[in-house]
Amino acid sequence: PIALLSIVYRIWAKARGPPFQAFLRSAGILKAGKAPAAEDLAYELAVLMGIAQAGGTPISGLAVDWSKCYDNLLLDILVQVAERAGIPAALSKPMISAYRQTGAVVLQGAVGPEKSPVAGLAPGCPRATDWLAMVIFMYTSKLEASYHNLRSRPYVDDITSVVATADPQAAVEIVTHMVAHTMDFAKDLAFQPNMGKTKRFSTLLCVRSALAAIPGPPIAPAFMDLGIVQTPTPR
Repeated sequence: PIALLSIVYRIWAKARGPPFQAFLRSAGILKAGKAPAAEDLAYELAVLMGIAQAGGTPISGLAVDWSKCYDNLLLDILVQVAERAGIPAALSKPMISAYRQTGAVVLQGAVGPEKSPVAGLAPGCPRATDWLAMVIFMYTSKLEASYHNLRSRPYVDDITSVVATADPQAAVEIVTHMVAHTMDFAKDLAFQPNMGKTKRFSTLLCVRSALAAIPGPPIAPAFMDLGIVQTPTPR
């Protein structure tokens, strides 16, 4: 029965997890070992901010939250990134075919025409975070390659990019580049940053003042980062 198709698919996709993730590790998309917990990643950033505020190297950056990320993933893009990551078609194609399964909208007893989706992952797909990791890796790897002291930390659809530098001019330039890169990425992949949660930040007052004169996401005196309140400005 067609009602059982999604259940069968989820079981199959769950079983394909280890080999699928093995290809992601060999491509450098996933790191070996257990992934760090969200709170551990957030506390790492909190420590960097504390060191900066105590006289260490100042940090500046951009915290990006993508809006409805899973719903906006273009399926044609997934085909391309799977090929680039070296994932065999025997693993990737059944998943993408499941995502492209035709469906129709039912409203008050009326049924619309069946259509095949061009974006979005199958609800409840066990491999959804793996697919998203491949797409987000395109964002973070290119961003990190642009400046040697820039680090971009992804966690599902939340990405915080940080540059450590005592040069205010360099900090402003790099954060501005982060914003431009984000907007270009969003345009290319039909993504939408959540502008209510996406923030620029810096532990340097002069950098915050300079960034405020440049169009972009709000300058945050504090912002939520993976459940932890980060405070780049002194308390």
